[in-house]
Amino acid sequence: ADNITGPLMLYNILATTHMTIPVDVVKRLADHPNIVGLKDSERDLERMKECIAISKDREDFAYFCGWAAQSAFSLSLGGDGIVPSTGNYVPDMFNTLYEAAVSGDMETANRLQDETNEIAKIYQAGRTLGQSLTALKVMMQTKGLCDPWMLMPLTRLSSEEEQAIKAKL
Repeated sequence: ADNITGPLMLYNILATTHMTIPVDVVKRLADHPNIVGLKDSERDLERMKECIAISKDREDFAYFCGWAAQSAFSLSLGGDGIVPSTGNYVPDMFNTLYEAAVSGDMETANRLQDETNEIAKIYQAGRTLGQSLTALKVMMQTKGLCDPWMLMPLTRLSSEEEQAIKAKL
């Protein structure tokens, strides 16, 4: 961070790195002038609360929730934004969820959270993270957003699996 000219965003994703940025390290790094925020995808509610507390009421450090299933909750706690994978398929729903939450309409935000969680089950249930990303791309293909190709080591789903996902939509 000392050697860059632009802002730096921390990204914590235990599921793929098998490491976590400890909350006390996040707190210390939040005071660095070039570090502007944290996208946190770790599935830990206590950690989420602690990290939001670090960023709350600060103009110079933001918290973005990368745990789609907790988008509404993170915003209700004072999180600054959300980066949900399911938002690649239903961006308008997450935009409405976000707008509802920041305006205090948690009934709408929670309803949309429940609806988007059901959509996420289509591509996540019973799959590893890598497989779920491939399945999400199949869903996105149905809207013309991308092709279902993956870079190695990830692989495309079988045609049977792709058809099963499309049938659930």
